[in-house]
Amino acid sequence: MAEQVLYRKWRPQRFADLVGQDTVVQTLRQAVSQDRVAHAYLFCGPRGTGKTTAARILAKALNCESLGPNATAPNDGDPDNTCPFCIDVREGRALDLVEMDAASHRGIDDVRSLQERVFGAGPAQGRAKVYIIDEAHMLTDFAFNALLKTLEEPAPWAYFVLCTTEPHKLLATIVSRCQRFDFRRIAPKDMQARLQTICEGEGFTFEEQALSTIARATGGSLRDALNILEQTALSYGNAVTLAGVQDLLGLSEDPRALELVRTVLLGSLGESLGVLNDVSSSGLEPGPFHREVVERMRAVLLHKSGVGVTDDSMEIQDAVKTIADATDWNVLLRAMRLVGKVNLRSGEGPSWLPLELALIECASAPEEVAPPVAAAPAPPPARAPAPLPRPAPQARPNNGPSPS
Repeated sequence: MAEQVLYRKWRPQRFADLVGQDTVVQTLRQAVSQDRVAHAYLFCGPRGTGKTTAARILAKALNCESLGPNATAPNDGDPDNTCPFCIDVREGRALDLVEMDAASHRGIDDVRSLQERVFGAGPAQGRAKVYIIDEAHMLTDFAFNALLKTLEEPAPWAYFVLCTTEPHKLLATIVSRCQRFDFRRIAPKDMQARLQTICEGEGFTFEEQALSTIARATGGSLRDALNILEQTALSYGNAVTLAGVQDLLGLSEDPRALELVRTVLLGSLGESLGVLNDVSSSGLEPGPFHREVVERMRAVLLHKSGVGVTDDSMEIQDAVKTIADATDWNVLLRAMRLVGKVNLRSGEGPSWLPLELALIECASAPEEVAPPVAAAPAPPPARAPAPLPRPAPQARPNNGPSPS
């Protein structure tokens, strides 16, 4: 039998093994242990964060013999992975776990076929039948509408888990019928710890800096990280080194990137262009070097903000701190905006020219903006003329009674 790839071989088999999804794990385990599992779930999040894996673990938990009504051990919500159903799920032959890839089965006929299975025979071997719809956002509107009634009034033994990387494409009526869980990108620290465990289990020699680089380069996707780990181990005789990872990913990790950042922020245009010319003459690709420059500028920004970057070596951290202390805030922010927005692809392929122009613009003084001319003060409002004094009324003379 052929050896399984790492991401399948080391796929978590219990909720407790899921990396970086503590809130999801705690809630699902409580739902299983208290027998309050919903009939429809929506698992959202980036690729490689454990959505489909969590759905399979949930299917095992719903049918695991150690978690059933006749179980004698305390129910902690995690399957035991030793009962027949758990073994069948792990080996891909469980009859009561149905997976549908909506990317290739996205029409109304596919959903109707699924409905026939839902309302047909009950579970074949367990207590529940679980239907996982992967890439659920790929279903057509007609298919979604056909699925609505099934989600609202499923068979008592049927449970649905919809997995998607793009939940905004799902109909609101579908989302409202599901309990939604958002899977987060896995933090580099958690991913590095998992990679180290796998390296030790596989007998790989490794450098911690290499694992850290893989964790930071894969954007929180553990599956992508395991693929890179396996490629590196295959290429370099089960040795996972920083140089091997950089070569595989096309990363520069070039000290000239930090030197370029220093000369740019200190305003030395000649030195900046000299460093860049040296890099371009050595045959490096513009893209990886540009990404490294942006990362080093970000490190300077974090150091200046008092945060710091602990993934780098002490030598690099000291150099970054020195640059940060000598750099003005406005200069740093302007350089990051100009260098960060550089597009290094021209019509015929990668080009260094956009980065060179950005360096020149960084060295030039920002355009002076003339202050707005102050408006002339408005004249004070005219005062109303003072009222003229009225003459006092004169008393009439009293001449006595008029003659009769």
